[in-house]
Amino acid sequence: MNSKPQLPADEAGLIDQLIQQAYDREDAGDLPGALASLEEGWDALPDPKGTWDYYDQGLTTAGATLALKSGDLSAAARWIDRMEKAYSLDDESSQIYVDGFKARLFYKGGHHDLAYAYLDAQYKVLGNRAFDGDKELQRFHRDYVPTETTPKFPVGPAGWEIDIPAPGVGGTGGLELEDSVYQRLLALSEAGDNFSDLEAPQAAAEEYVKALRLLPEPIAQWEAAVQLYAALGDALLALTQYDEAQRALQYALQSAEGRGNAYVWLRLGDAERGLGNTPGAVEAYTSAYLLAGREVFEDEDEAWNTLVAAGIPTD
Repeated sequence: MNSKPQLPADEAGLIDQLIQQAYDREDAGDLPGALASLEEGWDALPDPKGTWDYYDQGLTTAGATLALKSGDLSAAARWIDRMEKAYSLDDESSQIYVDGFKARLFYKGGHHDLAYAYLDAQYKVLGNRAFDGDKELQRFHRDYVPTETTPKFPVGPAGWEIDIPAPGVGGTGGLELEDSVYQRLLALSEAGDNFSDLEAPQAAAEEYVKALRLLPEPIAQWEAAVQLYAALGDALLALTQYDEAQRALQYALQSAEGRGNAYVWLRLGDAERGLGNTPGAVEAYTSAYLLAGREVFEDEDEAWNTLVAAGIPTD
C-alpha cells in the first residue's frame, strides 16, 4: 500500500491541466514551452515537494525526459535532482531508474566516464533493458573504454586534471557584465550547482571553469569570481584534489571581496587540512572565525575541532 498522501483535488486538477498542456506543446514542437508548463506544475505542487503520491514522480520524470530531449542540460540536471527526492532511493529499483537518467545526462554533456559508470551499473542489473531501445547508448556502452579499468563512481577518473584560470590582478568589483555573458555564466553556474547536487563533482568543476573563462580578464575584478572559485574549490574538495582546491580557493581570496568571505577561508582550511598542513588549516579557520564567528562552523565538526585544538576560540 502506498503510504504517500494524495494531493487535494483542486491542486491535482490544476497540475493535470499543466501536464496535459506540456504534452500538447511537445506535440506541437514547442519543447521550451512544454518545459515551462511542467515548471509551472512543479511550482503548483504544495510543499513539502517530493512527498506526494504520483505527482512528484510523474512531473519529475516528464521534466527530465523533456529536458534531455530538448538538449537543455541545466534543466535536465535540475529535474533529475528533483527525481532523487521524489523517488524512494531506499528502493534499489528506484535508484537504478534515476541513475538511468543520470547516465543520459552525463552522456549528452560529454562527461563520458560518468555516463559509462552509471550506464554500466544499470546494465549489470537490467541487461539490454538499460538502454530502453536507444541504439546510440547501447553502442556507447559496448565501445567506450573508460579512463580507468574500473571507473570511479560517481566522481571522475584517477589522474583527472583541471586547468584553473588564474584571477589576474586589478579591480575591486562593482562592474557589470554584458547581459548575454551574464546569462551564459548563470546557466553554467547553475549547471555546476546541479551536478554538485547530483554528487558529480568532476562535471560540476568543469562547468565552473567554463563559467570562469567567460569573465573578461582580469577575472579578479568581477564579483562573480569569488563565488565561482569557491564553488570550484568545493567540487575539487569532493574529488579529494586538495592541491587544486587550495589553488582555486586562494584565487577566490585574490578576487574582489574574496578576503572578506568567511566561507572561502573555511574551505581553504579544509584544503590545507587535506594536504596535511595543520598550521595552514588553523590560519585559514582562524580567519573564517574572526569574520563570521562560530556560525560558519555549523555542521563543520572537523574544522571546528581543529580550531579548538589550536586554542583559538575564546567564546
